Amino acid sequence: MLDSRPPILSLSPDDLEAWLVTNDLPVYRGRQIWGWMARGAASFQAMHDLPKGLRAALERDFRITSLRPVALNQADGALTTKTLFELDGGHSVEAVVMRYTDRSTLCISSQAGCPIGCPFCATGKFPFGRNLKAHEIVEQAVDAVRVLAGEERRLSHVVFMGMGEPMANYAAVLESVRRLADAELLGISPRRIVVSTSGLIPRIEQLAGEGLSVTLAISLHAARDELRDVLVPINRKYPVRDLVGAAQGYATKTGRRVSYEWVLLAGVNDTEQDAKELG
Repeated sequence: MLDSRPPILSLSPDDLEAWLVTNDLPVYRGRQIWGWMARGAASFQAMHDLPKGLRAALERDFRITSLRPVALNQADGALTTKTLFELDGGHSVEAVVMRYTDRSTLCISSQAGCPIGCPFCATGKFPFGRNLKAHEIVEQAVDAVRVLAGEERRLSHVVFMGMGEPMANYAAVLESVRRLADAELLGISPRRIVVSTSGLIPRIEQLAGEGLSVTLAISLHAARDELRDVLVPINRKYPVRDLVGAAQGYATKTGRRVSYEWVLLAGVNDTEQDAKELG
């Protein structure tokens, strides 16, 4: 049976403050609760410096998370771990933690499935499920914080390169970025957050005006329209020249470097011609 309690991270700071006031609790407790979430608290009872009554009230009214881990896979000698989460409603998404000597990076999902339909992408082979809510995106990061804390590591970077097209879930992705960067929550610098897109030009232009210094990554994969129309079907609406122009506009307006992603497909986009076109 679906738990009807809302997850705590679905509340805004103002929502949590209102809940505290309604329950005759001091509003400064909100900062403590967010602080525990930022450290990856696994339960409300683990928030041991909160009064017992407050912990009981939180347990009564909220869930610590809406994500249910159902599978875990490891690679690279456990330096890379991929967790499959079940969402409310039955869809599932993956989040991948990658550990390096100087950082720990989370590859985060923004949609259950993907509507873009790139033929080389495993996600695109399945029916599109739904957009994730902002709190479901942030909960993936909080889970990574909890896992990494047990290894005496901290989450330092987030890349929106998991399941889904982030720009097709623009409002939730933007809200989640702001919450990831919130100093009272995870406090990850926007400069350490990468938002990837297959090329939704209007959203690229919109993001440039948000005042966030996130890195934009373009899933290019081909530098000529004839091939990219096949590999990245949205290119038929937003062709390469226009996409690169929008990306350059983003870089000019934000002062942030734009990166380009290219999955090498043997005999498809790895020829000398492809290299020259990319150059």
